[in-house]
Amino acid sequence: MKKICAVGFFVLTIFCASTEAFICDYKDIENIHTCIIFNTSSTFVQSDKEVLRVVSNVEISIDDMKEILTNFPKLESLEILNGKFDSYRSSDFPSSCLLKNLQILRGQLVSLASSGLSACTLLTSINFSYNKLASVNKNAFDSFQSTLKTLNLADNKIDFTTSDIFTTSNSLPALESLNLSSNELSSFPQSGFAFPSTNLKKLDLSFNKFSTIANTILNLIPSLEELYLYNNSMTEISETQFSGLTLLKKLNIGNNNNISSIHKDAFKNNIALEVLNITRSTVTKLEKELLTPLTKLQNLDLQDIKIDNSSIENLKDILSSLTDLKYLNISLNKIGSIDGIFSSSKNLVELYINEIGLEKLSENSFDNLTKLEVISLNKNSLESFPDNIFKNTLGLKVLHASENKISQLKTSTFEKLEKLEYLDLSGNDIKGIEKNFFDKLKNLKVIKMSNNECLNEDILSFNSSSSLSKFDKCFDDYNSSPTLIISNALLILALLLKFV
Repeated sequence: MKKICAVGFFVLTIFCASTEAFICDYKDIENIHTCIIFNTSSTFVQSDKEVLRVVSNVEISIDDMKEILTNFPKLESLEILNGKFDSYRSSDFPSSCLLKNLQILRGQLVSLASSGLSACTLLTSINFSYNKLASVNKNAFDSFQSTLKTLNLADNKIDFTTSDIFTTSNSLPALESLNLSSNELSSFPQSGFAFPSTNLKKLDLSFNKFSTIANTILNLIPSLEELYLYNNSMTEISETQFSGLTLLKKLNIGNNNNISSIHKDAFKNNIALEVLNITRSTVTKLEKELLTPLTKLQNLDLQDIKIDNSSIENLKDILSSLTDLKYLNISLNKIGSIDGIFSSSKNLVELYINEIGLEKLSENSFDNLTKLEVISLNKNSLESFPDNIFKNTLGLKVLHASENKISQLKTSTFEKLEKLEYLDLSGNDIKGIEKNFFDKLKNLKVIKMSNNECLNEDILSFNSSSSLSKFDKCFDDYNSSPTLIISNALLILALLLKFV
């Protein structure tokens, strides 16, 4: 049986999940620029330039890859998933190779041969992530050292000490992005270490085993704009760790649970920073000098850094200097109060203050947050919303307030939120909803109110023009009264009929 598969213009996408043979017709096969193979338990047999046959249940080999490249002479991008070969040689590629992007993902590669890609002199991007590479030969990329810009070796078994690509400075001078996340890296060599490019803009060392990094190492790449050290075992951040990275825009050192100390001047020279993540550490005390120099910061994540209300004044000073901030997350810190903290945060668009021990809000809590679109207050101890708390947040689109102790909702509190699209009040103590509560919430699409007790007739007063697409009913888990069960069932049925 034959099947005809659809082929995009200049892009050939082959799904080989079937156990039967099928034929892909394509009239201009020589001009295909991109080939993506999603299941390489198949081989390719080229009968002529108009027909590509894919025969299932035959493992793809390195010879098959050579055949693909030979039959597609203008191919610029090749992606192979789950390849069954563990290495390649220069002879495995045709003499004329126009590839610019090569991806061999989730395969069996264990080594990269010296000059193995010598025919592919135009390569600008290589992705060999999710293989079994333990070392990288410094000559593996010689043929395109002046063109390679992106190298992704994530999710392998690479160790600096067994990869001599890290012994020759500037061996890949054009390289701008290097991803070594999820490998076996635990430390930089004491001597003889060099980055393959001194022009790197992005370096990802996340999900490794670093406990410390020598103060001079990262400063060897002053061109760096993005640095990711997420999920390692770092214990401290010193004064000079990042001091030479004056162009750094994004820094993620989050989820290093052992960090107990960040020097107050650790970011003093990183004045170009726009994104900073230091989540899930054990800093416990937030020094105001740590962040006040970062006046260009737009995204700050301080979630779960173990600070408490003793850091409130410092937090106020920090936020007063970060006037460009658009995203802020201070969740999972036992701050207890937010009074006056956001008075200078006029550009905030997203605010996350989940599980910080909040018991009440004042009418002025969000007064200056006129650009706010998302606010999350989950897992606090709030019993109510002050009447005018949202009077200046007229652009609010998303409001999370689940798992609090809210017992009632007033129409006057929410009536100005005409742009609200998503409202989550699940897991509270709401027993009733005022009539016409939803009348002015014209853009509301999703309401989550499960695990409350508010299923009453007033909730049926949705405006007939409501754009609501999802409604989680309120219910009382603990009341098994037959009368209430029947009553509630009828109300649920009425709701369903209303929105069908």
